[in-house]
Amino acid sequence: MNIDALLQEHGLWFVTLGTFIEGDAVALGAGVLEHRGVFRFWPVVAAAALGGFCADMMVYTIGRLGNRTRFVRRILSDRRTQGIQRRVFARPYVLAFASRFIPGSRTVIPVSIGAANAISAPAYAGLMALACTCWALVLIGVGHEIGNLMNAVFGYMPMGWVIAGGATLILSLLITRSLWRKRRTARADRDVGSSERYPHPADR
Repeated sequence: MNIDALLQEHGLWFVTLGTFIEGDAVALGAGVLEHRGVFRFWPVVAAAALGGFCADMMVYTIGRLGNRTRFVRRILSDRRTQGIQRRVFARPYVLAFASRFIPGSRTVIPVSIGAANAISAPAYAGLMALACTCWALVLIGVGHEIGNLMNAVFGYMPMGWVIAGGATLILSLLITRSLWRKRRTARADRDVGSSERYPHPADR
């Protein structure tokens, strides 16, 4: 069985599993393969949306049912999440929908919403089904355009090269996101340290 046939037969399950575990990079890679004709547009959108939906619901359920566990308490007690938790009570539906599009927030926001019981489980499921569908449409579409660009620059490429290019794209995105998270965490730690060292006059 060649690579094209293997991907056409089992690839959508890999897309679902990949978007459940990682998310953005896998959806972009799936969009590149959709451009190549390996996947049809709507089935791959559904597969990516399903993976993202299952991930969001799992994290929300952990927050809702496991709010006394060490994992949830550690997330909620982090000083960097205090502002997010305040926003959960102010605009829970907007924040829940937006969390699917904000890398780095897909654990903190669902856990906070679940632990605070800010949105009921059926309402959260319906909202995230819509959010994940929109998210999948955007990223699969962007991946399709990346495929267009690759064709324009490199011409027709063998499937092995396409997969290698997609893997490189995914790895680059993962490294970039990891560096961005470290930089954001370091900046937040500096801000917290500064606020403790020099408190606002009103707090004295």
